[in-house]
Amino acid sequence: AVTCSQSSADFCRSLGADTIIDYNKDDFADVLDPGTFDCVLDCVGYDNKFERVKRVLKPDGKMLDLVGPPAIGYLRRERAVGPGGTPDGYLEFLKAANKYVQEEKMSYKIVAMGGSTPDILKTVADLVDKGELRCVVQDTFPLEEYEAAFTKSEAGRVKGKLLFTPNSASN
Repeated sequence: AVTCSQSSADFCRSLGADTIIDYNKDDFADVLDPGTFDCVLDCVGYDNKFERVKRVLKPDGKMLDLVGPPAIGYLRRERAVGPGGTPDGYLEFLKAANKYVQEEKMSYKIVAMGGSTPDILKTVADLVDKGELRCVVQDTFPLEEYEAAFTKSEAGRVKGKLLFTPNSASN
């Protein structure tokens, strides 16, 4: 199952999604059967994520979070800070994570790839060679057109990756 906009439904189906939930219309936690998923992967972040994920996970299910807590720098810029300059949003996130991990016995992990090692790159290359991993490239830009790529990315409607090619004048 995947959540996406209606305009991305066919794209997600082409990647193998069997159940499409339009996040503009439905909440995945209300649509999916309770306790049926082994894993939920959060790639975006959303309100009440722990509570909602817990509803669809099997008792031994896992939540993998690519987003994690709100960035402290962002929260400070938005002036969402509490006593001593600690961002309220960050503390609320940590409290919620702790509650679900400790009290609800939910398996939760923030997933981040801190850097590429030869072993990781070989694993990724092997998965690509076997056809088990596919990188979708929406568009390619010459490096000197970085502003156009940034504008496209900021619009929030990129399906896949934007790639840069070296400047033609570079040697």
